[in-house]
Amino acid sequence: MINNEGVRTVANKQNRDSDNVPEEKPKKGSWLNWLLWWRIDRQEVLEQAKNNKLGIFNSFRGGSLLLIIFSAAMTLVGIGFDVASYYSLIEAGVFILLGVFIYRGHKWAMVLVMIGWTLGKIFQIISGGGFVTILFWWAFYMHAFYSAYHVEILRDSIRLSR
Repeated sequence: MINNEGVRTVANKQNRDSDNVPEEKPKKGSWLNWLLWWRIDRQEVLEQAKNNKLGIFNSFRGGSLLLIIFSAAMTLVGIGFDVASYYSLIEAGVFILLGVFIYRGHKWAMVLVMIGWTLGKIFQIISGGGFVTILFWWAFYMHAFYSAYHVEILRDSIRLSR
């Protein structure tokens, strides 16, 4: 229904004649969604849950793997500049292995990565790292991991309902 101002509205169920409520449109592509990692686009999650053939660049699972690979590459750079220890290679290897499992749709790997990523960032903060920068990167990565997890939960429920 369109009101006098030309705004598309949805009639209120209690009083259909007089009370019109503006139709909410989700804001797609907001950069703030990455910072507020728990706010996910339900429509995009549903689309990804229905389509299992998305490429690495078009899915939350693929994005999660790419972020983990990027993090591992930065770890290698850190080792090269002597700001990270060689033990960081073990952590990077474990995360890459978990990233492969994430890309293949394993929820347990997503949970482990979210826990490991959080613990790693807490350790960085305790070690004296820049709080705001660490918090930003934590939230950025968590959005991808959390979204991938929700895609797999929805995919399982779709699979069970068939």
